[in-house]
Amino acid sequence: MAYGDLGQHDKEIADYTEAIRINPDYAEAYFNRGFTYGELGQYDKAIADYSEAIRIDPFDAKAYYYRGISYGGNDDKAIADYTAAIRIKPDFAEAYYGRGIFYGGLGQYDKAIADLTEAIRINPDYAEAYYGRGIAYRENDDKAKADADLAKAKELGVDP
Repeated sequence: MAYGDLGQHDKEIADYTEAIRINPDYAEAYFNRGFTYGELGQYDKAIADYSEAIRIDPFDAKAYYYRGISYGGNDDKAIADYTAAIRIKPDFAEAYYGRGIFYGGLGQYDKAIADLTEAIRINPDYAEAYYGRGIAYRENDDKAKADADLAKAKELGVDP
């Protein structure tokens, strides 16, 4: 069992830091340490580690995706990272979902609907994507489609 599973994030971070000291080009160690920082809400440190992982391996779609999550309220940077993840891995449903949610938050509902639709095309059981698209349809004044998506999300287990 990993330290993180035991709630021992300090030991987990120490191990990744030691791995990086031994091999400064170990992208996965930066990624994993960034993920741990993200779990702890230390987003600036997470962003720094994801950025280093991307510098070492610029084709790591997951690093762009998780850095996008870590950007939180910085919509432009988050959207750029989700876009990079999609460019690298076109079937990355979670990246379409993330970008779609950010577009929705910006009031760009047509873009949100397009991205969430793509996430659903890739993963037809993606309950959160149905829910997000349902909200975007509602904000776009399309009640019938909103109701259908929100019902599908509930059927798949999302019922906020």
